[in-house]
Parts: sequence; C-alpha cells; structure tokens
Amino acid sequence: MKMNLVLIGYRGTGKSSVAEILAKRFAAKKVSTDELIVQKAGMSIPEIVEKYGWEHFREVESEVVKEVCKEDDLIIDAGGGVVLREENIKNLQGDSSYC
Repeated sequence: MKMNLVLIGYRGTGKSSVAEILAKRFAAKKVSTDELIVQKAGMSIPEIVEKYGWEHFREVESEVVKEVCKEDDLIIDAGGGVVLREENIKNLQGDSSYC
C-alpha cells in the first residue's frame, strides 16, 4: 500500500522540525514542497510571488505536489496554502487518478 505522511500548516509552526524527527523515527525520506518549489523556480518564494504573482506560485506548487505524490514512504512538509487546490488534496491523499 502506498502511503506518505503529510504535514500541512503555516510558516514557522514547526512542520520542518517535526518532519525531520518523523523521518528519522520511521527511516523515511523528508520532502519539503517549499524547498522543491524554490529549486524548480530557481528563486525564493517571495521572489516568485513578486515577479509572477500568487497564481504562478500555486501552479508551480501543484506541479511539485504532483511529482512528489508519485513517490512512496515520504514525510512531506507542505505549506498551508497547498489545500487551496482540490487537485493538491487528491494528490497528497494518493488518489491514483490524479498522480
């Protein structure tokens, strides 16, 4: 059975710290969607938003979530806004019709 653990919340609430602890505890890979977005875009999140706007940021976020959902046994640290798109929710739930 495919399964990932997803932590969702606002900045500064401890998601990354908890994800790190859980990854060690369960010998799983920790993934930060924000870090992957920054890598994919080649700029920080504030720079993405300033240059292209929130809608573009959400598009990149959805692309990253779709890529991540194809993997298994991950501890995923995702920003609170990830739930603004139904496709992200379905992907993070492991809905195979989306991933």
